[in-house]
Amino acid sequence: MFILTFAKPKKAMSSEDYANSTAADGAPPGCYTGNMSKEARLLWKAKLVGSRSGNHQIEIRTTSPRSNLVVVVNGAMLSGKRVKSWDRLLLQPFSVKISANGPTFYTPDLWETLQKAVEEARGALLLLDAEDTRTATLKRIQGGEHPLGSTP
Repeated sequence: MFILTFAKPKKAMSSEDYANSTAADGAPPGCYTGNMSKEARLLWKAKLVGSRSGNHQIEIRTTSPRSNLVVVVNGAMLSGKRVKSWDRLLLQPFSVKISANGPTFYTPDLWETLQKAVEEARGALLLLDAEDTRTATLKRIQGGEHPLGSTP
């Protein structure tokens, strides 16, 4: 059983209705809320970024710890391209960046889930970093499938 889901969640309302709705209960305009069901917000959603540059990263998003949590897991960063000095840590091979829009709370089980999610992302990135499995892995992820579901 995998923690991460690579399938894009369905919209809870039309784009027009979402744009006209309030952003968050009692929050000022501009506060982010995803256009998805409450159940989908609690999922550990994974998105592949960096495919064009060759510096693959997996962004993990969830609201399970009571805030919008974003975890960015880097692969080997094979292209060697660098960015501005203030953002250089973001492109360190195999690093993990965690951010949230407020305090996060973890039970022992939720903390273990976070660790498993990061390890799953690292497993997918290993397949993306290897030339012989990269193309098949990209196709699986783009199709909304988990890349570790079976050998690509």
